[in-house]
Amino acid sequence: MVYDKHVMSHCAMAMTSIIFTHDAPRPFLVVKMASRAPAATGRLLLGFRKWYYNLCGFNKLGLMRDDTIYEDSDVKEALRRLPENLYNDRMFRIKRALDLSMKQQILPKDQWTKYEEDASYLSPYLNEVVRERKEKEEWTKK
Repeated sequence: MVYDKHVMSHCAMAMTSIIFTHDAPRPFLVVKMASRAPAATGRLLLGFRKWYYNLCGFNKLGLMRDDTIYEDSDVKEALRRLPENLYNDRMFRIKRALDLSMKQQILPKDQWTKYEEDASYLSPYLNEVVRERKEKEEWTKK
């Protein structure tokens, strides 16, 4: 079978590889794209991210991404450093989600957390805690 050179190059440009990384504080999606990918790929990627965000289901309970992070010692320290209003909002969302889960219900669709509204409120504090812990480990090695 003979392929047109233009068709082959277009297919090569549209190819992407999706990698799930687990060495970050929380798993996230990294997408490696060809160097000359069409502009429509960005819209497609955004659509995929929104679809995956809704597929996870935590937004149907009113939770945000940072509410679902496993609480290890670093996360607990970052939570301790959160401003009181952010901590109280987090506790409200978690308690509401637990209540809904016990009742086997979800929020009405207009109250779901939207992809655009989901701000990473804990990550700056968590990054600082991890940086400080690594710095402390470096000092104890010496």
